[in-house]
Amino acid sequence: MIGKLDEINRALIAAADLGAMKELVPLELVLEQCRTTVIEGRMPSHEDTVSFCERLGLLTCSGAELRLTESGRALLNFNPDRSYDLSDEQQKVILRTCYLDGPFRPETYALLRGFSPAYDKLTFRWSAVDNPPLVTDAWVWEHLLQLGLLTGAPDALAVNLEYSKRGEVRSPDQRVESQRRIRCRII
Repeated sequence: MIGKLDEINRALIAAADLGAMKELVPLELVLEQCRTTVIEGRMPSHEDTVSFCERLGLLTCSGAELRLTESGRALLNFNPDRSYDLSDEQQKVILRTCYLDGPFRPETYALLRGFSPAYDKLTFRWSAVDNPPLVTDAWVWEHLLQLGLLTGAPDALAVNLEYSKRGEVRSPDQRVESQRRIRCRII
């Protein structure tokens, strides 16, 4: 699992620069392009980043070659300056399509089940002091912090008000109640 989600841009930009927007390009060339760019003094495993991008559906690999998918091209379009840091739009797209829905939905909701309603703040919170330990790997909350769904520190997390107010994140009881209301309207 990758640590810093901004690495997605490094891999997508390298692949696009080598022609992967339209055709298959050698994986080794993409990895070499990633290795030649040192950002923030970091040199992560670019193989892991490519695998992660493939899991998100941003790249498709065929043997020793890869290409950007339609989703990968669309995500890259939200970064017209081709900067390393994920743009706000990219963060929102990744959060909604890969974490609140998509391949990491189970891990995201397993984490959020450990949160308690904070009625005074109209959000959900988790605290190492007040709640049981989280049942997910640390990378889940680290990614959600980077994407802006969560705020806080490792020992005290809260759902960003932007998401809790819109109802994108709800407690299990609220989801059941919402489903019951929808069924009643249909009947």
